[in-house]
Amino acid sequence: MFSNINVRIMNGILNNPTLFNQVTLHIDGHDTKGIVYGSKDKSIYYSYKLKRNGFRTQVTIDNNGFIIFLSKSQPCSIGNDGTMLTDMNIHNKVNEMDCIALDGGYTLFVNSIINNSSLNKYNFVFPIRKDLGINLNEIELNYNDQFGGFRSKMEKSFANMGHTFERLNNTKSFITTDINIFNIQMKIASALLNIKNYVELNKIDIFDFHAYWLNDGFDFEYNNIILDDLNSIKITQPKVSERIDDLEKMRLLQQQFIGLQIQNNVHNSSNVNTTNNMDIEIINDNHNILEDYEVEYILDHKGLIVEDSVYLVKWKNYPESDNQWLHYSRFNEHKVITDYWRK
Repeated sequence: MFSNINVRIMNGILNNPTLFNQVTLHIDGHDTKGIVYGSKDKSIYYSYKLKRNGFRTQVTIDNNGFIIFLSKSQPCSIGNDGTMLTDMNIHNKVNEMDCIALDGGYTLFVNSIINNSSLNKYNFVFPIRKDLGINLNEIELNYNDQFGGFRSKMEKSFANMGHTFERLNNTKSFITTDINIFNIQMKIASALLNIKNYVELNKIDIFDFHAYWLNDGFDFEYNNIILDDLNSIKITQPKVSERIDDLEKMRLLQQQFIGLQIQNNVHNSSNVNTTNNMDIEIINDNHNILEDYEVEYILDHKGLIVEDSVYLVKWKNYPESDNQWLHYSRFNEHKVITDYWRK
């Protein structure tokens, strides 16, 4: 209702940092102070993050701030991020063009998801961790700094959740009779936050009765409790060069995907292709045009696969009126195409 892949990709291109403009989703664990009434083993609820007992829920937020889906909630000490991520079956919930930002605690479990789904490594992005005894270099540190700043938007979403709902702000602990009841409450809270976010983004007029649920005291009161934690996971990380290659691959796929959505059917003739809605002439004969002209740069492309796409070429020392659409096969060398996709 609030999010789709086209909106997420376009929003990433327009608003994400350049290095991460293909990221469409963020996933992180949200710890909430609380415990199930009558629990015999309170230790399973302990959260090192909270220094109290609590429930952990994996929250998926898109790059517009909308909460897309939540995992089942678990006691903090037995619900580690990676295992919960695997149990979410995210490959059934996201699009293959989504790129998901994660923190380092999930890394060991990403390969398992990739091996058991249609998702690939470029559907995920996470920080670089140093190898034992080897410090990160300047490029890796810079990458992590940029990624950390970008991921802070997840913390802002959690802060907004806590500011809006007293039960989720972790200033107090609460008791519930069933952890599944809490999970339903969190999903309702997420839906209300999405409505609030949608209203603000679209500048929709608000009447008093629309905002009753935002008033202080709307939720019931609950008592303080004493609390609970979780073992950290050691993870291997890809190097920054590999991560950037994956980011570029996802960027390329997303650009091709967006192009595919707006591309009309192409009608072939012996030497010329034209589209229904655009005055595009595509040179597609056996003469190699690049033997006579030099490409200055590429302006645009149409197609899903790099090698099967056509490219709008600006000829060196020729006016814009002489720009032409050429198929990939017409190029003597492909550096200019590679440079185009790396922009």
